[in-house]
Amino acid sequence: MTWRTNSRSIAAIVAITASIAVATATADEVDDLNAEVGALTQDGRYPEASAVAQTAADKARAKFGEMSQPYARAIAWQAFLLQQRGKPDAAEVLFEKSLDIYQKILPAGHPDIATSINNLGFSYQNSDRLIEAEQMYKRALDMREKAKPAAPLMVADSLNNLAQCYKRQGRITEAEPLHQRALKLRRELLPENDPLIAQSLTNLGSTLELQEKFAQAEPYYRDALTMRRKSQPSDHPDIAGSQNKLAELLFKLGRYAEAELMFRDVIEQRYKTQPAGHIDIATSLVNRAENLIELKSYAEAKSGLRNALAIQQMALPPLHPAIARTQATLGRIARIEGNDTQALSMLRVAAISQAARGRIDDLARQHFAQFVGVAYDVIEKSKAVPDQTLVNQALEMAQRAGLSETASTVTRMAARFAASDAALRDVMRDREEIDAESQRGELELSQSLALPVDERGRTVDAQRERLADLARQRTRIDSDLKTRFPRYAELVSPEPLSLPDVRALLKGDEALVYYFSGTDGVYVWAITQEGSLWRKLQPGVATLADAVSTLRNTLDIGTLTSQGTRPKLFDLGLSHQLYQWLLSPVETLIAGKANTILIPAGPLTSLPFQMLVKSNPLVKQPGLAQLAVYRDTDWLMNHTALSVMPALSSLRAMRATAQRPDSTKPMIGFGNPIFDANAKPTPADPVQPTSGMIDASLKAAPATPSTRPLSYASFWRGPAADPDAL
Repeated sequence: MTWRTNSRSIAAIVAITASIAVATATADEVDDLNAEVGALTQDGRYPEASAVAQTAADKARAKFGEMSQPYARAIAWQAFLLQQRGKPDAAEVLFEKSLDIYQKILPAGHPDIATSINNLGFSYQNSDRLIEAEQMYKRALDMREKAKPAAPLMVADSLNNLAQCYKRQGRITEAEPLHQRALKLRRELLPENDPLIAQSLTNLGSTLELQEKFAQAEPYYRDALTMRRKSQPSDHPDIAGSQNKLAELLFKLGRYAEAELMFRDVIEQRYKTQPAGHIDIATSLVNRAENLIELKSYAEAKSGLRNALAIQQMALPPLHPAIARTQATLGRIARIEGNDTQALSMLRVAAISQAARGRIDDLARQHFAQFVGVAYDVIEKSKAVPDQTLVNQALEMAQRAGLSETASTVTRMAARFAASDAALRDVMRDREEIDAESQRGELELSQSLALPVDERGRTVDAQRERLADLARQRTRIDSDLKTRFPRYAELVSPEPLSLPDVRALLKGDEALVYYFSGTDGVYVWAITQEGSLWRKLQPGVATLADAVSTLRNTLDIGTLTSQGTRPKLFDLGLSHQLYQWLLSPVETLIAGKANTILIPAGPLTSLPFQMLVKSNPLVKQPGLAQLAVYRDTDWLMNHTALSVMPALSSLRAMRATAQRPDSTKPMIGFGNPIFDANAKPTPADPVQPTSGMIDASLKAAPATPSTRPLSYASFWRGPAADPDAL
């Protein structure tokens, strides 16, 4: 389930702006009406507030004209209320118009301009335009921090909104300190149970929830709900929103019956307090449906999902992830009920729309993975020849779900090598360094923004200027690359490959084996120039993970020299079992190929494939007296040369590199990466030259902390390499 942005802050800030106007202006009728809108909004009486806002806008236009502060303020209220009533497109038009008026009639840096920029950012965020929203929030925050006199509540609002935007982008590390500072400011300036404090508690809880620290998040949500009940009318929509967050968390904690009671209450309250087509109603219906699935109430869940989908398709852009989520959940129910065709139809729509968004997050990966599983079931149950279009779609979705940063790095590196001009390669390397520095700079800026202004010095201004300079450099480089190397964008964008694409890239003596770890198992595609096979592996992810971990542990040479420990040598039987699981299902296609390209996934990324055993070993677990067995073992690497790549897109990238002339000399390379740039170098032990033989004194030397052999397993942390150990 997903968290939703709490819109309470915009209502509060616009209300604050209106109350400031009332205090400093004459007793003007329009200002009084705007103040009344603020009061009604704070109480959640949106229909009444909308009527008063319309009156305020009409009177402001008649008395002051459209190019005036009272009119700009009145239409900003109208925009906010349209947003609250589930009409984001109409709201955005008025937010933009309000900002345009303020920028034309007010001096730069005026607080009303900052508020209007903040409001427009919120509108963009609700439309899933997160990059544009982030830019707006940063502009508003900068203006508010520099405002004279200081407006710390406004600053807290901007910090909160920017943090929420970061979370929507998966940037949890950057979001948390901003939420902490917003909460600190609000607690210092507001009454004990103010709804804005409750909002900050909820948002901090969601940072824990997004890290799957569900039990730690629960007290935050409960405290926030208690505060709202003490400070807001019982029928206020924000109370229902707070209850919805808590119900979602109970669902994730597996407390389904408890969550169901709360979801029922939430939906009842939302139907009472909000228009029938409001997007918040749809959100709660989807949340409850997912909970009902766990309670096996499929008919009721489907009914709620269909109602939610009707609301979402009226209120949201076509590619909004909320729509895809609802479609995928309907597909999940259809699959449970055995209707694979209907499930595939719903999941196809969800997956394709997520792919079209161009931004892959955890929810999108889940939809892609679900599509792969259903597509395989449909093909397996069909007695006809597999539908190649469906196989291709499944392969595409698997690639999208499994896309990794390593794959992106490989494609960028390959693009550099593919460029024939050495100077151009330097430019491309500069482009990558700019991206890396920008990412570090954004994190550092977030950490600085979490500090009070008087504790920063000029750090924030310098960081912002550096980021702006990096953006300018990136724009110049991209323009240069587009002119000098038109294929650059194609190479660095890891777009999925189709089966025909892969076959065209493979040589006659090559086989490619691609693994995908999905939501319901591990799948393998084997591809050669002659054809392809797609299979689902019999063991599940957990079984494979245990087997890989056990096999890695038997590579531990440390036990050979440890006194009092019975040595456990490399497990040939388990290695053969893994071969049977991983490669036997596609052996008919890949047998006899001199070169095999492996693309592992999930727990298989830490498996040394070259040490798999092809034939059933005579001795499955040799002892020290049977070491000769290893010499005669039928190792996989005796049959084929093995290469490993992080993604299918890496194949295209590396083949582009291979078009350059080959070296005439063989090469062996050793990597010596620096994992900690701040670490002090350790002096190397002196090494005496030898004549090609290992010095006897070195062989006899006892193991010391610097020379003791470490186990293969000790360099891993779960399925990932441990940089500190390396």
